[in-house]
Amino acid sequence: MVDSLVDAVQAASPPIGLSIRSENEYIDRLHQFLLPTWFTNINWRTNQALYYPPALLATMSARSICFPANGNRTQIPPFCSELWINFDKSCAPADVKGRAVGLLYVHTMARLREVEARFPHLAVDLTFLESQEDLQVSRGGLSWTGFRRSDVSTVIRARKCINIDVPSSCETVYLEDYRYETGLLISDIVQWYRLLAALRIVGQGYFLLRGIGLMLSCYFVHGTPKS
Repeated sequence: MVDSLVDAVQAASPPIGLSIRSENEYIDRLHQFLLPTWFTNINWRTNQALYYPPALLATMSARSICFPANGNRTQIPPFCSELWINFDKSCAPADVKGRAVGLLYVHTMARLREVEARFPHLAVDLTFLESQEDLQVSRGGLSWTGFRRSDVSTVIRARKCINIDVPSSCETVYLEDYRYETGLLISDIVQWYRLLAALRIVGQGYFLLRGIGLMLSCYFVHGTPKS
């Protein structure tokens, strides 16, 4: 199925992005399943497929995926403008395996060059399948919170072709699918820091004064000698 999807994207003049907007209903809880009309959770996503033929990949470096050479009108993937694609910075410090990926496009090109070295006599192409969820905003309290999921699937194929200019004459010998994904939590809680700090100072001050008042009242009530 993945191979057929790449063939459909390849039919356009590469590299070209095929973009669609999709609507899906997210069901994750029992009440959403029993009463879906009451607890509807609709997610909108922007999806894009971008295909790179072997001839173009032969002239590209890892950097040129997101930063084409001057005068080159090659389309770049939307994820190039996202900060999370640098997994060395976006992953948790304890996630050693995730941080080892580094930049998404550099890691992808390194994997592609490995496939080319493994199959030197075959035509190797690359397809990006990207999906970004619209920000899901929750306004249940004073602080607004938003969550967004993004994922990028890379499909690398090695094909044996009789005539590389005729896709129907090619047979896929090797196919590799690798998925990068992330979830981003966005909040304006930082903007409430001064107010929360002031309320905390007031609360702690009230607690301190109340404790001092309690000790003084105990002293004057029980500590005064009888005449």
